[in-house]
Amino acid sequence: MTGLPLSVGQEFQVRLNVALNNVLYHLELEEMRGNPAEPPEPSAKCVQGRGDPCGRPGNRGSVPALVTPRLNHMTNNNYIDLHTHSTVSDGVYSPTELLRRAREVGLRVLALTDHDTTGGLEEAAQAAAAQDIDFIPGIEINTDVSGGEVHVLGYFPDYQQPTFQSVLKILRDARERRGQRMVELLNEHGITVAWERVRELAQGAVGRPHVAKALLEAGYVQTMGEAFDKYIGTGGFAYVPRYRLTPDDAVRLIASVNGLPVIAHPIELPGLATLRDWLPGLCEVGMAGLETYYGPYTREQEQALRALANEYHLIPTGGTDFHGPGIHLTPLGGRHVPPESVERLKAEAAKRRGKTPPTFELPPPVQEK
Repeated sequence: MTGLPLSVGQEFQVRLNVALNNVLYHLELEEMRGNPAEPPEPSAKCVQGRGDPCGRPGNRGSVPALVTPRLNHMTNNNYIDLHTHSTVSDGVYSPTELLRRAREVGLRVLALTDHDTTGGLEEAAQAAAAQDIDFIPGIEINTDVSGGEVHVLGYFPDYQQPTFQSVLKILRDARERRGQRMVELLNEHGITVAWERVRELAQGAVGRPHVAKALLEAGYVQTMGEAFDKYIGTGGFAYVPRYRLTPDDAVRLIASVNGLPVIAHPIELPGLATLRDWLPGLCEVGMAGLETYYGPYTREQEQALRALANEYHLIPTGGTDFHGPGIHLTPLGGRHVPPESVERLKAEAAKRRGKTPPTFELPPPVQEK
């Protein structure tokens, strides 16, 4: 999917958005490092509250009052997104288009974390360089637990390792068979969806959003979310379990290529109580972080996760889980992630780089009915 050319007005807004976010990103980064920006001249007009350049609480550096309302409206001070998807797995936009849109909303740092594949990372890295965006290679491994799925993100993996790619291919092949079985179940219940059309929509690895899009296109649902709720979500008659990796397996797999494993959106599953029980074992096998600043999470949920991350010396990360418009409530770049998260990820990746990682052996597949 490619974007239409921008008008002169749109291009100006994009450039202004990028420039303002660039300033704010570096101001916050300097503040995090303990080097606050120089205070403004006494004659500068100051803005109260967050972003106040007058040295009051919430200082984010010297930002003229003239641009602050527009800045807050356009950027909401978000310039990092560490959880996104492309058409290479189950997203709506190609890696190139995703990076173009990231630039439009003023992102300075983006990680591509497609499900069970690194096939879009090279294209994304090239697009990020062209858009002057700091790119972090990533992946998201899907696992199964009692009650649903738990996802494990991986940052900075040595993803070109042949053994790693062999495991990912097995997982993707299982995903393809899963998609076929979902279509079969839909057809058995009188919901006519063609497998060929699902594959056309996917343009790569097939995921449930592609089946949902086919249902939407055929008129069986009004939204993508409705497709999950009625048919292909957990509990739906066309839901099919996947090749069953455990969260422990996923952490080990990512750690086997010196990647940084991070439990994704943990509030829903496993939930805080279960997560606390899991953390000692997961940390023992190499878990590095906890997705804390996630899309719709409340301040209370964020604080609870941050406390857990601090207790277990994990890196609090965050992002939107952006797949495309209308799939998740949070738009691309719509969740604030502190620069410290990126700095700590990079530092930990540098420590692991070049070390001999632990080995990983894929468990046998589970025979499903």
